Amino acid sequence: MDGIRRLHVAGALGAVLWTGADKTRDGYANGDSLLVDVARRVFAVADAGERFPAASARLLERLAAELEGGGAPADPASWQARMARVWGRQPYIEKTTLSCVAIQPRLEGWRLLLIHGGDSRIAVIDRQTEALYYGSRADMNFAGRSPWAPAVQILDLPQGSWRIVLATDGLNGLLGGLDRPETPSVPVWLSRARLDRVLETVAAGLTDPCPAPDDAGLIVVAPAALNGHPSTQVLMTHASGPGPVLPLETVNPQEVAP
Repeated sequence: MDGIRRLHVAGALGAVLWTGADKTRDGYANGDSLLVDVARRVFAVADAGERFPAASARLLERLAAELEGGGAPADPASWQARMARVWGRQPYIEKTTLSCVAIQPRLEGWRLLLIHGGDSRIAVIDRQTEALYYGSRADMNFAGRSPWAPAVQILDLPQGSWRIVLATDGLNGLLGGLDRPETPSVPVWLSRARLDRVLETVAAGLTDPCPAPDDAGLIVVAPAALNGHPSTQVLMTHASGPGPVLPLETVNPQEVAP
């Protein structure tokens, strides 16, 4: 499984980045990138096209720098302004999706600040009911095509057992049930299994019985389990080819493995 990379942080989050078999065969770079920032509770996926595969990594590098310089989001209005800077500096035609979730702990639960543009996805799953609580919709607002960042959406979650999922469209085959308009279906393995098992299931789904043709990126976060972990910011990208994970700052993640 040379084309796959995984990150697991002590049951709090899991991430998978896969380089599609067609990309490897035809010599294209992987256009999917992931950003994990545990201390600031900000997580993002981006998916660029074959023409400029590094566009997703460049966008997330600016987001990572914004978080390093300005800290965690304080409120929706200021976060909108900061994200507008990140989005607006994307060069024209270097098109990429962006799906980003900032998690703010509250006494009564969590507040999510969502930014979503393009055909990647954000999904929030209630593990107690095994139901889809929130699902984003694909649109045509891509960074590098539109100069205007998507509006920040606010989603308040009560105390409970939640999973927040960010995924690029290369995982539509595994997550397609979430898109059913009237009766979305949450895969059992995504709602019930431990996060390390989720990563194993996704890796198997991308490689067996034959390697998936398209790139794929996934982040799954358990917001209640984020406390107490070391400050970790990791940018996962294969934009320069099927090389290793490229950490911006990594402090003892439980697993960063090929």
